Amino acid sequence: MAQVALNGTAINQSIRNSYVSYQYRVYDSCRYIDYDEYGYPYCIPGYWYYTGYSNAIINGVVNCNNKVYVNGISVAKAGDTVNETWVNSGLESEYVPGSASPALSGSGNGTIDSNANNRNVYINGALVAVKGSSVTTHLSTTTTLNAPVADKVFIG
Repeated sequence: MAQVALNGTAINQSIRNSYVSYQYRVYDSCRYIDYDEYGYPYCIPGYWYYTGYSNAIINGVVNCNNKVYVNGISVAKAGDTVNETWVNSGLESEYVPGSASPALSGSGNGTIDSNANNRNVYINGALVAVKGSSVTTHLSTTTTLNAPVADKVFIG
């Protein structure tokens, strides 16, 4: 039997691979070579610039107000919003400030997918969401609802 999801139910963490691109630099004590007035070469220090990629780590919770409650908390259903935030998974130590695209972190809204339960239990024409219901994040990854859920209200 599936446990009913509620307002505030968290999603399982999701990862969007290589979502953030950024520049980083590597110091080279002899990046350039020049010549003195006698024709002898000498080094000029500088940096090599490279492009790096970082994953977006996505977390979120259901945000709903469906007028059907369990212990005073709204029951979630297919189509409800999931408020999400994401952060990058880490950058090279020589990250070039301001070079990250689209950003170093962000937020958006995902959605509980239309196949929220397989027991044909509905609220206002939409399937009731349960622990394990599929969620599409705002970064187009797929994850599932986790906890907290109504631990004494089951569908099945």
